[in-house]
Amino acid sequence: MIDYTLKMMLRRIGSALLAALLAAVGAVGMALLGTLLDKQYEALDRTYRDTVIEGVITNAAGSRRTGLTINAGTYDKLTKPPLDELIRDIALERRSNVMTYTTLTYEASSEEESGEEGAAEPNTVTDRLDAALVGITFPDRASELSKFTGAAITYFDGFDETVFTGADDVCFISDDLAECMSEIKGKPHISVFYSTEVLKKDANGELNWDFVTTERIIQVAGMVSGGRSGRLYVPYRWLTTWQRTVPEKVYAESCTFIVADNYRTDEIRAALEKYFVVPDPSMSSDDRSFGYKILDEVFNASIKRINDNIRLMKALVPSLYVAASLIGFLVSFLMMRTRTREFAVMRSLGVKHACVTAAACFEQTLLTLLGGAVGAAVLTLVGMGGKLAAGCVFLACYLFGSLVSAVWITNVNVMKLLKSEE
Repeated sequence: MIDYTLKMMLRRIGSALLAALLAAVGAVGMALLGTLLDKQYEALDRTYRDTVIEGVITNAAGSRRTGLTINAGTYDKLTKPPLDELIRDIALERRSNVMTYTTLTYEASSEEESGEEGAAEPNTVTDRLDAALVGITFPDRASELSKFTGAAITYFDGFDETVFTGADDVCFISDDLAECMSEIKGKPHISVFYSTEVLKKDANGELNWDFVTTERIIQVAGMVSGGRSGRLYVPYRWLTTWQRTVPEKVYAESCTFIVADNYRTDEIRAALEKYFVVPDPSMSSDDRSFGYKILDEVFNASIKRINDNIRLMKALVPSLYVAASLIGFLVSFLMMRTRTREFAVMRSLGVKHACVTAAACFEQTLLTLLGGAVGAAVLTLVGMGGKLAAGCVFLACYLFGSLVSAVWITNVNVMKLLKSEE
């Protein structure tokens, strides 16, 4: 039977190779679809893992994110269970209402009335430049330093965006204050004078509020250009330290945070809604109630697009398996339909029906295996050897269709066929 099958394949070498080629192309195509589906799953996982989703505290109406009056109690709600595990990198921002200023010292010359006309003597002059303190936690998320304001930060050597998370005495200055910088051990520094109110006893022993001015020398970590003038950006924790004696109810004017686990956004919303409202423009805004927003619109759009692709590809898989069976049936039918007389003659010569059917099925099996071998070689060469299983399932469906066709065609009525020939 093997010799007969090989001879028949060689006699029809063109159609045999075409059938094998179709099987190989189908197996490679199915493996490619499996690879694309895996890549979509990888993209989905990467989007969940790498996308940074920011949340923001707003007023109840959702119309403002800055200029709020967020007190310590409100902030504490974000740092206690369960929110302490669901969010991270809480960024606070506040503009200080403590008077601050820097000093600029330079040398001028003045003419003396003595003796030599035109003689000049150096004279030290000190200017006071008012500056507003702005406490921030993460520079890239500060409202005054966002890209929408046109501000740009130039980091000096040795500093980056994590500069305010450490314990160093550092700051950013607006470019108009650059002339106030001085060098200490080769690094730019600036002297800042700030005034705070403290309770002092007077001569009569009575407590009265008095202003105390303190100087602090801070290393300059970077310069802000294109932003607001007269600004000194310092770590937020300093403002709390500097103003600890001032009876302020305001803890922060704005508050943002980062979602710690993008798979748990629904859980985060449920936890936030215990303390904050879902912003509604119809709500009245006051200092006691706050809303929240999870800025995940772009993230959700990306997830939806990837999930749509996955659903489409998964829906194609069973359709392609059915198509594989139909293709195998059609290819086998086209190859064997002209051989019905040959099968009838074999039957009339005494060859059993089972042997004729087995020979035809064996031929289709060899062609399918040949196509599978070619497909496996191609997949291995292009680095997709791990997807051979998907190609094998396609080949199994293809072979099933081919065998059904072979059984059908070899099930010929010998007497009817011979009479039609007469």
